[in-house]
Parts: sequence; structure tokens; C-alpha cells
Amino acid sequence: MAGADPPRIVVREYRRADRPQVEAFRCAPVGERWCEAAEKIIREAPADIASDEYMAGIAVAADGSTVVGVVVFGFETSPPRPHELVIFSLGVLRERHRRGIGTRLKEAVMAAAASDTNTVMAVLSRVHRANYRMIGLNDKLGVGKVKDPEDGEYLLTAVVVEPEEAPQAGE
Repeated sequence: MAGADPPRIVVREYRRADRPQVEAFRCAPVGERWCEAAEKIIREAPADIASDEYMAGIAVAADGSTVVGVVVFGFETSPPRPHELVIFSLGVLRERHRRGIGTRLKEAVMAAAASDTNTVMAVLSRVHRANYRMIGLNDKLGVGKVKDPEDGEYLLTAVVVEPEEAPQAGE
């Protein structure tokens, strides 16, 4: 892929040492209010993860010790939907856009959901209709989308999780 970052970008679980970078994370181009809302969720996630029961986790894309992308995901609690993992926010540093980092973060959440064969059946997200970067990412991954019936400014996206099969004896 043109413009792809070298393999040094690692997608991993959030660590306490990432907190200052995540709390100061900037990915929103000026004027894109939906990105500003996503940025706020990312910045508040380190504090929320310790206190909110809905939060399942934070994953980061790191280039060495620099956080270049963040995804915040968890379960809805109102009403409880334990079979639906929700991506609350996904952001990539502006200067790192269009390099596959957002795709890798979303794929990491989908892989985590697939490994939880007893619980998660779908990965959901909500995308502003003018967020062409995220719409393109979802299209590339084959993620279904429909207009949000409660807010026409947004699309609801869903991907059905296919559980990973355990290796058979002798394989």
C-alpha cells in the first residue's frame, strides 16, 4: 500500500506509560466536529477504563515509544448487550493518516472479538456520514453500514464475528 508505515508500527494493549500521550492525543482536523468528539473519548479513556464497567479496553498503535493511533472499545450497558463489542472511538495522528494504521487498529478489535467465542457476536461502531476516511476503512474491511435511524448525521456499522476455531487434535 502506498504511504504505508514500515513494519515498526506495533498494535498492542494500552499500557500505563501510554497515559500522557493518550490524554493529549490529537487526531482531529480543524472543523471536523465528529473527530473532535472522538478525540475527547480517546483522551478521557485512561481515566474511564479504571472506573467504568462498560469499558473493555484500549489498544494503541505505537512507533517505538510514540503512540500514533488509539482505539477505545467496550460493551454497551444501557441496555446491556454483552454480545456486541462497540468501538467507541478510533483515531490516528493527523500526520499518520492514510498509512493503514486505523485499519490495523480496527482489525485488532475484530480479532479480539473473534477470539472470545463465548460472548461477542458482532463489532459495532458509529461513523459520521462525512468521515470519508473511516467510511473507506470500513468499506475496505467489508463492514456493513446503515443510516442511524436516531441521527441521520451518522451511519451505524456492524461486522459479524466469526469465532476462531480451535485447532483439532493432531493438527
